[in-house]
Amino acid sequence: MTHSLRAKRPHDPWRHGEPRLVDVMEDPLIHAVMARDGLIPDEVWPLMLEARSRLGSRLCRVMALAA
Repeated sequence: MTHSLRAKRPHDPWRHGEPRLVDVMEDPLIHAVMARDGLIPDEVWPLMLEARSRLGSRLCRVMALAA
């Protein structure tokens, strides 16, 4: 792929790095899985935010030790 074609393509967080939580939670496939499990985004968001908060503080310490 030439550089000019790559420059025109929008950035895709699913292919380059890790997508933001909001991108994951807006994905139609994620919505299908939640629906299959009887969940709705308004029920899942608080859990995701709490998990991110709890893991974030732990991961920062782990990353500092690994550096």
